[in-house]
Amino acid sequence: ISAILERQTGTNNWIQVELTEGKKREVRFALESLGLKVNRLIRTQYGDVELGDLPPGAVEEITPHDIRRFFESLLPEGIDLPEDAPPRRTDRKPRAASRLHKRRD
Repeated sequence: ISAILERQTGTNNWIQVELTEGKKREVRFALESLGLKVNRLIRTQYGDVELGDLPPGAVEEITPHDIRRFFESLLPEGIDLPEDAPPRRTDRKPRAASRLHKRRD
């Protein structure tokens, strides 16, 4: 975990946290071990997929090309996905995106 204190406003601290590998609630547990209470987490990037300038409540489609590039980034160097490998589970909405959308309304 790497963390950068971006700013302090009153009693709130805005911290940018980067994980290369993580488990459920790992950011919360790490910050709480330092005596900090987490009020809100905003995921800005997942692998190569970035939130960027997407406004609150907006949705942007992730293309099959983006999904393939993401999975390729997870593979060890020198190992490639077969050309005909389909993206995984494109028949369902990504859960994290739908949860993020609901929280930002």
